[in-house]
Order: sequence, then C-alpha cells, then structure tokens
Amino acid sequence: MTKKIENNFPHIKDAYMILADHGASIGKILELGRFAWAFGNDLRMEDYLSTKIFPATRHGISFSNVEFIPAEHLESFDWAEMGVSIDEVLIELNKLGYRAAEIRELLAFGMAFPYFKMENPIVAFGSIGIIPNNTKIVTGIQCHNSKIVVGVTCPENIHDLKWRLAVVAK
Repeated sequence: MTKKIENNFPHIKDAYMILADHGASIGKILELGRFAWAFGNDLRMEDYLSTKIFPATRHGISFSNVEFIPAEHLESFDWAEMGVSIDEVLIELNKLGYRAAEIRELLAFGMAFPYFKMENPIVAFGSIGIIPNNTKIVTGIQCHNSKIVVGVTCPENIHDLKWRLAVVAK
C-alpha cells in the first residue's frame, strides 16, 4: 500500500508512504523487488547485500514517509572535496528533524515506486554495512533502462551534489 503525500520542507517536494518489513531478509526483498545489480557479473550481489552485512535495527512492519534531500542542501559539508563521514551526515539530518532511511525502507520505496524517475542515485545512510575487509558501505538505488538498479558505495565516495539522501521525518 503506497500513497504519495505532500510535505512542507522547503528543499523537498514530496514524501512517499512505504511499508517496510524490517524482519525480511535482504535477499528476499531483492528477489521480490526484482532489483538489478549495479555491478553485473563483476561482483556478486550477495557478497555486498545480505542480512548478515545489513542486520535489521528495527523490528516488525512499519509505515514511513520517505523523502529525499539532495546532498547540496546539506550545505555545511564540502561534498565536492572529499565526501563526508556517515556520523556527520546523521548529526546534520537530526538537526533538520530527520533520520536517515534504512536499507529495507529504501528497497521498499524501490518496490512500491518502480517507475519513479530517479535521474540521480538515492542513498540510505541509515544502514551501515561492513564487508569482510572492514570497509563501511551504504546502499543506493537508481533507475536505469526502466529498472531499479541497486548498488553499494563507500560513503566517502559520495561527492556529487546530485546524490539524494533518503530520509524519514522523526
């Protein structure tokens, strides 16, 4: 069940109601949502997107209004220079009255709105994954060739002001 709703945050045009199952495995969500993998056959999706790498921090099923803040609206950061730390982003979002969306919320959005025009990647800083070499990663989605493509990146690689952060009002 989804519903597009309006909001009054000056930097955000719309909010999207999603239903997220925080108990579902990442693999099952990816399978049900028929997400394409950004890295093709070069990397195995399950090595980067799994419940082991992104354990649930919330429980049960939740309705959330997901919104998107362009990176350029978090003006206290010099995104173009070097990216930012996850902690800095989370503190800034908290000041604005938001929390970062988690991976299951981002994937629920992708499933609920598969035809949403995503010209630029949307990233969820609310779930931090750690892969075997101890590198922190976050998940992002983007529309490509009429498919929702999911990928991962290191937060410090986000240096383009066109990226958008998926957030939920607190």
